[in-house]
Amino acid sequence: MITNLAIQANRDRGVAAALKNAAAFPHRAYDILAPFVDLTNDRQLAVALVLAPAIVNNRQVDDAGNIGKALARIRANRENWADMAMRRLMGGTTHASRCSQVATILRMAASDNISMDLDQLGRDLFYFNERTARRWAATYWGSGGDE
Repeated sequence: MITNLAIQANRDRGVAAALKNAAAFPHRAYDILAPFVDLTNDRQLAVALVLAPAIVNNRQVDDAGNIGKALARIRANRENWADMAMRRLMGGTTHASRCSQVATILRMAASDNISMDLDQLGRDLFYFNERTARRWAATYWGSGGDE
């Protein structure tokens, strides 16, 4: 999904604009997302709407690590912000709150030109569980964990 949408966004500025603004105007991206996402599945759609702007704004790099690693790189310039963002992410009790926090982190990563593995992030968000949270935390706070 990520690769196909990135190719479309690179070819068509209208697609890029719709993806970039998908969080604010989701209905404008439905036709673009529909081949890849079940629009009636709230969880799939929420993840797609978080990732859509990142497809345009962030550099996609396979094996770039999880969101904990990206936050660790952000931390080099914005330690207090990154620590608070990680704590809010770990404290999120709903899928919507996690998606909202991840969207904020993705915007910050894009502004710092930090690459992301968006495919892995999508899987992590969709199948999020306590193990995912611990893996992100371990990567961020440096106690190992698989990235």
